[in-house]
Amino acid sequence: MPGSPICPVHMFSLMCCLVPAPSDSPAFVFPGAGGKLVPIVKSQFVSVFRDLLRRAEIPDSDHFRGHSFCHGAASWAFYLGVPEEISQVYSNWASDAYKSYLEFSFSAKLQLAQRMHLALSP
Repeated sequence: MPGSPICPVHMFSLMCCLVPAPSDSPAFVFPGAGGKLVPIVKSQFVSVFRDLLRRAEIPDSDHFRGHSFCHGAASWAFYLGVPEEISQVYSNWASDAYKSYLEFSFSAKLQLAQRMHLALSP
């Protein structure tokens, strides 16, 4: 989503500039009491996210859960070439269910169709 005002990469980079943290910190932190960095927990994130959706007048904003981000995260990691096993372990998936979240790009689908066509051609 380069150039989009909601590009997750741009927003993450902006957050890292606004809230600098050591490289061994959790990915999402905020300054707590005394400036100490505190990790953002899932329930806080989901609560703020739903509130922002309500303010933006998004219908059914209460139906969004933390799990709503699994699809995007799994697909993005897959697109970046992250080995599936790493995504599976990192996300605590005990089964291969995460594979149902993966989205293949149009070019990957086209490449598959072309390879099949070549294999079937005399």
